[in-house]
Amino acid sequence: MQPVQITRLLLREDFHGLLIESPWLEALTADFAARVLSPTRRDEIRLKSWLHLSLAYEFLPARHAALAALANEYVDIAQPVEWELRFYQRLPGDEWRTHGDWTL
Repeated sequence: MQPVQITRLLLREDFHGLLIESPWLEALTADFAARVLSPTRRDEIRLKSWLHLSLAYEFLPARHAALAALANEYVDIAQPVEWELRFYQRLPGDEWRTHGDWTL
């Protein structure tokens, strides 16, 4: 079993994306949030239960059908994928630093 699985292509009028299931990833992020301390962090770590990859959002409603057709034509959730995990830190000025990346 893969650590991350794409379960569905979701095409709503306000959002298009890939739905993901990963108990492993949810447990990893919860463990990380419980362990890591940072006196300079501005925001709490936000744990997410709705795992997804956004393809399109905040598009005009009139574009929904065309974008959905593109997604249906080009996205095949049954195809094999490779995943990479990265840890980022948000710095002042909304800059980002990568602390590490790992192939899953």
